[in-house]
Amino acid sequence: MKISYTTNNCTPIRNSVVDTKSYSVYSAPDGQFSHSPATPTQNDVVNKDSQPPYAPAASDAVCVPRSTPSLAKKKRIRFTEAWDLLLLKAVTASDAHVAPHGKTGKRFEQALKLFLDAAPSSQLVDITRPVPKTLRDRFTTIVEKRRVEVRGTAAASGIVEKRGQREELLDDVILAMDEEQERKNALINERTEKEKQLNDAGEAIRAKAVTRMQKQQREDREEDCGASDSDKSSPVAFKKVRKRVFSTDSDDDEKDAIQEEIKLR
Repeated sequence: MKISYTTNNCTPIRNSVVDTKSYSVYSAPDGQFSHSPATPTQNDVVNKDSQPPYAPAASDAVCVPRSTPSLAKKKRIRFTEAWDLLLLKAVTASDAHVAPHGKTGKRFEQALKLFLDAAPSSQLVDITRPVPKTLRDRFTTIVEKRRVEVRGTAAASGIVEKRGQREELLDDVILAMDEEQERKNALINERTEKEKQLNDAGEAIRAKAVTRMQKQQREDREEDCGASDSDKSSPVAFKKVRKRVFSTDSDDDEKDAIQEEIKLR
């Protein structure tokens, strides 16, 4: 049977050697040891030749701290206005808010490094170390909230908003993001327009080529019909065979033609 011996702020020690002849040891509810004859159970460590079980003294107890500061669970970072200021400064310094396509993740990694370098080390002890996604999610959240606030202020007449440093930084960030998005949209529209012009010019050139080919085929048929009528009166009919030459433009020629077609418009 197991022995349970405890002292203040100590971890219980559980060991016992039971004599099968006469003793059984258990821990009483009040923490005192009790001896009484009993039959060992499957949990007992049996030694037939042993003496009656040894009751450990208080000096034998091993004291183990129940928890240590290093193993304490850290908390998630709770962004306050001060944390938001550090975040916005790190994002603007790394240009993560106006990152080119495919570069946003890398820019937020740089922003995280700047953020951790600027944050007080004493404030980072008890919180979980943030990752780039933590900053990105928080940045997206505060930007969207600020947009809603600005729309609400604009809708309410006669209200003058008092802006702090956080709001000023947010407004500058939003303005830069909107300008960058407008620039990207202009490039997309310009590229789309050029592609449309190239497609239209290509269709026009192909239509002209088909028209020329159909005209050539029609002329060839007319010549063949005229030659067959004239040959009927002669004693020996000779069939006139004419080679049809079709010119196929190369890719470079077609591109040049498309460019010329665009210039003429």
